[in-house]
Amino acid sequence: MIAFTGTSTWLLRDNSVWREWHADHRTATGERRTIVLADGTQIMLNTASIIDVHFDNTVRLVTLIRGEILVTTAPDSVSATGRPFIVATDQGRLRALGTRFTVHQRENDSHVSLFEGMVEIRPTDAPDHTRVLQAGEQISFTRNTIETSQTIDTHRFLGNRDAGRPGNATDRFCCRAGTLPAGLSELRP
Repeated sequence: MIAFTGTSTWLLRDNSVWREWHADHRTATGERRTIVLADGTQIMLNTASIIDVHFDNTVRLVTLIRGEILVTTAPDSVSATGRPFIVATDQGRLRALGTRFTVHQRENDSHVSLFEGMVEIRPTDAPDHTRVLQAGEQISFTRNTIETSQTIDTHRFLGNRDAGRPGNATDRFCCRAGTLPAGLSELRP
C-alpha cells in the first residue's frame, strides 16, 4: 500500500491539476496581485495566473503554471556569484539578465515582452537553440522553436513608471490576458 501511494504521488507531481493545487501564489479570475520575493524581485500576477517559487543556493526559479506575470528582477544579494533568475513555462526557460518583462503562458506557446535588460530563451525540447531577447522586443516560443522577434514601443507600454498614473505598465498589463474576451487580449499593443 505504501509503495502504491508513493508511486501515485510521484506520478501526480507532474500533473497540471496537482501543480496548480500546490502552487505558491495564484490569482482568481478578475484578481491581480503583486508579490515581492525573498530577493526583492517584484512579480505582478495578472488575472487567473498561478506560479510556484523555488529559491536555493544555486538558482532563483519561478514556474509559471498558468496565466501571465510581469517581472521586475532584483539583484541577487545572497550569492557572491549571483544565482540566475529563471522563469520556467511549459515551453521552456527564460533567464533574466537584469530585466523587466512579461511572460504569458498560452495553450501552445509562451509569449515574452521585454522592456528593460535582456532575457535568454531556451526551449525545453531544443536546449541548444537559445536566443537572447533585447529590450524593446517581444517573441513567442514553443517547446521546439523560437519565433522571429517583433519590436515593441517600450515607452508607450511603460509610460510613466509611477504607480497609479496613466500609461503605467501595470495599467496596460492588467488589461491583457484574462480580462478581455478570448483572442482580443492579443490585439492590444
